[in-house]
Amino acid sequence: MDVRRRQGEAHDRDGHPCPGAEPSRRRPLNDYPVLGERDASVEVHSPIDVFLDDLLAMGSDGDATKLEVALTSLLSNFEDEHENAGTILRRTFAAYRMRDRFTAEHATLAQARVAEVKARFLERPGVRPWIPQVAMRAGVEFLRAQRMWQAYEARGVVPIKHVASLDVRGWFDVD
Repeated sequence: MDVRRRQGEAHDRDGHPCPGAEPSRRRPLNDYPVLGERDASVEVHSPIDVFLDDLLAMGSDGDATKLEVALTSLLSNFEDEHENAGTILRRTFAAYRMRDRFTAEHATLAQARVAEVKARFLERPGVRPWIPQVAMRAGVEFLRAQRMWQAYEARGVVPIKHVASLDVRGWFDVD
């Protein structure tokens, strides 16, 4: 079968014209056939896959993993009905990959797990209630933010008027 391409017309992989397709919306496989080869691509995974897989398999029991603590640190301050950990997780690449299994009910379960991990962290002795907010803004997990605060409490805070005059060595000698 002789299939001729007309200038500016989109075609499928076999060279057949794609009716209604705009020329600017051509598939890259037509221009770069190497992209269609199996070894020319890399499968992409999300670290959140593990969290969602565990949530779907086991529910939300047991001690929090490092990943759960990290996710909780980033998501626990979103507690609105329409913007919470569950709704945010539903918009992730990991949730997209398992969209047939990660339902709204599972998103609610994820929200509950994040709230549980946060509550358990806040029950620890010496934890300030503002640590989760600070951890989220700093992009660190709860435990790291808590250890940083404990170091500030033990060492003290450098007065603002001295900060500008300190060089790297000066920071090591702060009293």
